[in-house]
Amino acid sequence: MSQARKSIDPSSVRSDGRYTIPRTWGVYQVERLLEGKRFRFGNHPVRQQELIRQYGEAKLVGGLYEARIDAEEAANLLNERCRNAQ
Repeated sequence: MSQARKSIDPSSVRSDGRYTIPRTWGVYQVERLLEGKRFRFGNHPVRQQELIRQYGEAKLVGGLYEARIDAEEAANLLNERCRNAQ
């Protein structure tokens, strides 16, 4: 199954303090000086806020995932495509 089909619409979850119900993981695009695009993943929205503090911006890409392994796989695939494009 493709990663796009495993992702869910962010509007289908609701906030529960620092996390979401259901618990979700996101993939975020972060621009890094001299290194091009990089993709990170983690608990949504906590990880996004950490990345914003660290890099100034972190864009959610490809929806959210209900399984951490799916978000990790999507981030790895995006990073691999980025490396191959250089």
